[in-house]
This record gives sequence, structure tokens and C-alpha cells, in this order.
Amino acid sequence: MKFYLILCLTSLAIAQPSVPPDTTQIQQIIEQTRAEFCPDKRLNRFDIESQYGEKIVLQGVTTIAVARDSLLARLHRFTAHSVIDQIRVLPDSSLGEKIYGIIQVSTANMRRKPHVASELINQGIMGEPVRILDKKSFFYFIQLDDGYLGWAMQDWIVPMSLDELETWKKRPKSIYIKNVGTAFSKPSLNADPVSDLVAGAIVVRLEKGPEWTRIEGLSGKEAYVLSAELIDQEDFQTVPNPENLVRTARKFLGLPYFWGGRSPKGFDCSGLIHTVFRLNGLALPRDANMQVNVGKEVTVDSSYQNLQPGDLVFFGRTPERITHVGMVIGDKRFIHSDGFVRFNSFDPNAPDFSDYRVVSLQRVKRIF
Repeated sequence: MKFYLILCLTSLAIAQPSVPPDTTQIQQIIEQTRAEFCPDKRLNRFDIESQYGEKIVLQGVTTIAVARDSLLARLHRFTAHSVIDQIRVLPDSSLGEKIYGIIQVSTANMRRKPHVASELINQGIMGEPVRILDKKSFFYFIQLDDGYLGWAMQDWIVPMSLDELETWKKRPKSIYIKNVGTAFSKPSLNADPVSDLVAGAIVVRLEKGPEWTRIEGLSGKEAYVLSAELIDQEDFQTVPNPENLVRTARKFLGLPYFWGGRSPKGFDCSGLIHTVFRLNGLALPRDANMQVNVGKEVTVDSSYQNLQPGDLVFFGRTPERITHVGMVIGDKRFIHSDGFVRFNSFDPNAPDFSDYRVVSLQRVKRIF
């Protein structure tokens, strides 16, 4: 009996190391895993914290299951201490099957945190499909088709299962083509509004008439939109070319700068470019320092002769630190959202010349 007790105590001592874990090294392992699997927190989430005692407890959330698995494997190789996994992998299991959805308001403001006072970082547009990853209070944590993450009010999203989303995708749809407009409760301009609309909004088309189109509006209610302001999605086959891009961008001249905005209610610089290309059937990343990684590099000298309409011009302190973007419209001029959507020129003899933009121009990219 004494021998058995001694053996048990010895085994317990081996299983429970008395030496405290190397917390600095463990934190380095967490950071290395984050850097490898989640280099851009705008597109993925890896918020992991550790607590120490006799055991190492990992808590937090991630959108990448393989990152969680890799972290656990690395820690098990590094330490003899027990590692307790309390990491939530999103989508959260409490959401059940309804981890997809459709934005049902004209612009769904996406915030950094689930609070109305939190920083606005992006917008989703009516009819955009999303993934629903988490829920807190009256906010959903969503991911757009381009991968961008943010918190949006729960009422702005129609949650769906994958089967329901696929069924929705097969329904006939129309795209709103004016800058802004209104869906009415009846086919009359004097009727109560159901919702506002912005360029690029996608709506389910129930019945198309010569003057009015009946659509599915907010919360499944029927609404009416002037048919002249819509184009059937099946006919929306834009040919991406410089002329069409410039024509689309000009529609937004004079609209105010709005941080996080990518609709005619207000644009930030990359939101304008993202929307112009999206309305021409081309998907670009959301932010300027993402967009600069797309397309072919264009070498430009002081004559700016190599610039072509549709080229993207990127500005910042260094080529690696891009903070602003615009699009060339021709004749050394470019359009961008800077205070408001405007033209500026690289030509010192032009009335809209911008010395500041000349000095801060870092790179030019040609998308097609």
C-alpha cells in the first residue's frame, strides 16, 4: 500500500509541473500563430488570451479553426503543463444553421465593436450576402463576400440557412441604378416610403410593370420602385472598360467624404473606388492598402504620360504605407474622395492642381 501511494504521488508530481510556465514564451507562440494565420484582422479574427496557474487556459475567439489547432499543438510541444482549450471558433454554435444572411437596409454600417458609438469601418449594401459569425446584444458579427469583418445591427440582416440562401439567390432580382431613391408602400410617389435605396442595391423582383416594379422590401413586405430606376440583374452585364469606370465615377462628384462609407450617402477614398469598380462588375478589396496589391504596376515619371483612364493612383508617406487612393480619368487628372468627391490634377498648370498629391504619389496600378 505504501509503495502504491508513493508511486501515485510521484506520478502526480510528474503530471503537474511545479515550475511556472514561461509566460513570455507562451505569449510569443500566440503572437507567432496570429501572425501566420491572421496577418490582417480586417479579414480574420484571432483574439486569444492566456491565463496561468497550474494549467494554461486559452480563452478568446477565432474565425480560423486550423489556427486554433496549430496553437494547441505548438503549446503541447513547448510545455509539459496542461493546456485547457476554451477558444470559441466562429461561427458560434449558438447561431445554429442560420449563419448566412442578406442585408435588407440600403446601407448597413459596420463597426469595429458591437456598440453604436464604436468606430464605423465599412458598409454593407442592400442585397449583399453575408456570413453571420457571432451575436452580441443587438449586433451581429458579419463577414461580407470580400472577407471584410464588422459588427452590424441585427435588424439590418435577414438570417438564413445555407439552403435558404441558395433559394434566395435563384429568385429574380433587380439592381438599383440611380445614386439614391425610395421604395414606396404603393405604386405612387405620394405613398409612404418603405426604405431608401442606393446605387448597387439588389432587390427581389416580384412583378415588373411599365412604370412601377413590385419588389420584396424590408422584413419581407412588398414595396414599389420606379421601373426606370432599376435594371434586371440578368441584364446587368457591364463591360469593364476605362470609359465605363470614368462615367460611373463622375456620377458621384460632390458627394461628401464619409469614413467607412462606400455608398452615395458618402464615400471614403477606397470606398469610392471599391463601389465604382463593383458597379462595373469588378471586385476589388475594400481598403487602399489592400487595393494596391491588385493589378499591374505602372511606372510613372514627371510627365505622367503613362497614366491611362482607369488606373489607380496610390498616395502615402512611402510605397509601403499607402493611405489614400484615386482613379485616373485622363489628361493627368484623377477623381478621389478628399473632403468630397472631386477632381485633381498632376499638371501644375491646371486649376485643380494638387502639389500635395504630387509629392505623396507612391504607386500606380492598372487593373485590366
